[in-house]
Amino acid sequence: MDSKPIIHIVEDDMTTRRLLENLTSLLGYKVVSYDNGDDAWYAFAQKQPQVVISDWKMLGKDGLELCRRLRESNADTYTYFILVTVQRRSRWNMEQAIEAGVDDFLKKPIGSEEIWNRLRVAERILSFN
Repeated sequence: MDSKPIIHIVEDDMTTRRLLENLTSLLGYKVVSYDNGDDAWYAFAQKQPQVVISDWKMLGKDGLELCRRLRESNADTYTYFILVTVQRRSRWNMEQAIEAGVDDFLKKPIGSEEIWNRLRVAERILSFN
């Protein structure tokens, strides 16, 4: 991939959203942020994002619904979807997320090394498309 993908962050908690914005920006990515799933989906419908980092639970469309809709849109390009979780690591919840089309997970609290690792994988996967 010639340039880094643009990261779309969907997080209703302002502190976590700012943390994600700052960490991804420091890693050299351009960032677009949304504080709710409905605004994010409207923007996604206009132009499909390359990478999404989305909270699981939020007002409007949650992370699973956003991912599911992206997968159902049958877009020409692939979106790498990272779901941010707190305590949702049960087998049932993980299966639900994978069935919705989630590619990877970030667990709160989020650290810069973990984000860097996840985004490097995203870049690798996207370069195959």
